Amino acid sequence: MIQRPVSIILIIFFLVLVAGTTQVENDWRARYGPPMGEIYTIHEGTVLRIFYSGEGKICKAIVEPKMAMLYDDFENLLQEIAPVGDRGKQTNLVSLGNSFGGVVAELYERVNISLSTTADGSNIKVESATVNWKGIECKLPERAKSL
Repeated sequence: MIQRPVSIILIIFFLVLVAGTTQVENDWRARYGPPMGEIYTIHEGTVLRIFYSGEGKICKAIVEPKMAMLYDDFENLLQEIAPVGDRGKQTNLVSLGNSFGGVVAELYERVNISLSTTADGSNIKVESATVNWKGIECKLPERAKSL
């Protein structure tokens, strides 16, 4: 006899929870418009954040591995996001830092890649990277445009 009211309460609770979740997602889009980007988890916990222009083209990608990766391994990962053939000719390479790490900027005809690095003995490791596509302006929230 007691089981039936408990079952009904659980069903009502579940329906309210599902309806509330859907409403919240729709509220975000109604309030702020479509998202400016997306977040993916790729290759062993690496986080990839993609941002778009107003026309829907990719303008920026931020790559953050779970743990710092050797430069060559990280370059293989970047090949999936911005293949060398799509980058164009390399125009410059700038490195700022010391024996503990720093920043490396790889400049190409169509993209710029900024790498945050650390040094582990004689090995250079990449902690994160930002890929910016040239000539494609990222969409900004309305608040940021007015500032």
